[in-house]
Amino acid sequence: MEIKDEIKARIDVADLVGEYLTLRKAGSGSFKALCPFHGEKTPSLHVSREKEIWHCFGCHKGGDVFSFVMEIEGMSFPEAMRFLGKKAGVEVPEYRPVDKKKASERETLLAIHQTAGEFYEKHLWESDKGAKARDYLASRGISEELSRKFGLGYAPDGWSVFCDMAKKNGIAESVLVTAGLGKKKRSGTGVIDQFRHRLVVPLRDARGSIVGFTGRLIDDAEGPKYLNTPETPIYSKRRILFGYSLAKVGIRTSKSVIVSEGNLDVIASHKAGVEQIVASSGTALTEEQLKQLKKVTDVIVFCFDSDTAGFNAARKGIHLAWKLGFTVSVIVIPEELGADPDDIVQKNPEAWKHLVEKPVPVMQYYFDRMMKDGNPWESAHRAKILSFMTSELAMIEDPIGRDFWEQKLADVTRYDLNKIREMIKAGRRDAKTEKKAPAAEKDVKIESKTIKMTQELRAFQNLLSLLFVDLKLAKEYIPRIDIAWLPAGEMQEVYKALVLGYTADQKPETAQKTLFSRLLAQIEVSAPVLQLVRESMMKSQLLAESLSTNELREELNRQLHQLQQTTLKRRRHDLEAAIREAERNSDAEKLQALLAEYQQLLAQ
Repeated sequence: MEIKDEIKARIDVADLVGEYLTLRKAGSGSFKALCPFHGEKTPSLHVSREKEIWHCFGCHKGGDVFSFVMEIEGMSFPEAMRFLGKKAGVEVPEYRPVDKKKASERETLLAIHQTAGEFYEKHLWESDKGAKARDYLASRGISEELSRKFGLGYAPDGWSVFCDMAKKNGIAESVLVTAGLGKKKRSGTGVIDQFRHRLVVPLRDARGSIVGFTGRLIDDAEGPKYLNTPETPIYSKRRILFGYSLAKVGIRTSKSVIVSEGNLDVIASHKAGVEQIVASSGTALTEEQLKQLKKVTDVIVFCFDSDTAGFNAARKGIHLAWKLGFTVSVIVIPEELGADPDDIVQKNPEAWKHLVEKPVPVMQYYFDRMMKDGNPWESAHRAKILSFMTSELAMIEDPIGRDFWEQKLADVTRYDLNKIREMIKAGRRDAKTEKKAPAAEKDVKIESKTIKMTQELRAFQNLLSLLFVDLKLAKEYIPRIDIAWLPAGEMQEVYKALVLGYTADQKPETAQKTLFSRLLAQIEVSAPVLQLVRESMMKSQLLAESLSTNELREELNRQLHQLQQTTLKRRRHDLEAAIREAERNSDAEKLQALLAEYQQLLAQ
């Protein structure tokens, strides 16, 4: 019997799927569940124990135990074989390529990050220089056992301690830069460490593999308090939830997940024995992260800071969670207990466990929040409450559940119930209209002219907005943009004007304002393109308020990579079409030239 067949014989497909999803009986030996691969409220994923397969009648995905693990865990087939082999007690020979260059980029980067994690952890516990980091952990009540559970480490105080070690072990400088563990020196050659003299916290994917790090300063050294791995081929902050790989068992046991803001909140919560918790790591919760959680639970509990920023972050997350069909509640932290789970656990771990057991319904959270801000019967504040609460109630699909809160809103504000219901109906009509608008590639229309928002153009527009935020960073990043990445014509003209504008000598205090006015006046493009540039400038103001310098740099890296990749994809498709045409025409000379160009493109 082949290894694959032996694994399938030992693993029941229903038991496997049941580890991830809540299965309901649907007949003899068959089950159904909500599909985790597309949003739905009625179960359409079916599992047949007899046939050893699963299939979704909604998104049409399906297969055997291997395909399920590959889909839900994002694994390659060799990875799924090793994963299921271990679960089934079947030894799977490890795949080792003859030529290291043929190893996948992902596997190479994961191996480097594992090496880095071991390197940092060793320096935390075995080096004299790690004493300050150990003292910091002790001051936060984080034991060695808890620290090792999360793989905490210490990045030595030196320019290139890790990179030097890595190079001695045959890791190229370019790979260290790609991995986000090293960065090129500002002058001269060589690379330096991304993390230096910091407490290092590994960031892991859903399977527990290290894909990046967060580094925290542990004294008054220069630099940002927190430093994250930049966007890399294996790390995207939009997809990673801190603590998820350690939380999955707790989530399935409690049938819910707690979402907090900070990594230390997660570590502290584990100290208190509450393990069904993840962190968005200081960024707004994304749809990608929520879809990952939807694979294991339909119940989400938010715990964000009580300040305005925390409230806004919670509200955005709540809206996304509602959209994906989660049941949502909120943990409200009393002021006397602290600002976050870490604060509470430092003082009273039992208090945190008590709060976790009694989350507040979302609408109650909103009511309590609005009541704190003023008298609900005073005219101006009542109008504010009605506007806010009716917009939130409009998002609730269940009419029975909505009816309770409509009545409560009428009682609290002493406003006519029928008028409140009319306001909510209007909000629901507006929401339905917005949903009907296509979300994929929107067109920018001005004076009956249209720009087709391709992936390349969208990436360039996002990049423009980011470049307009910070003059200093823009000067650093503009030379890294290849004009060939941009659609020919007006977009390249915008880029040329951008280069001239940012390289001109200007007084620092007026540079940004002068640049904006000069660009708008000098770019000789059509009205739609000019409007696109103006919109990018306006968007940059919002970004300036919401992004730190490190986050801005990370986003610039991501958009640069996105622009390059979409351009390469387009050029590849164009060349493939030209090659097919040359083959049809039996044009050997042209075909040879096109194939050579195609090979060069693949090498990039």
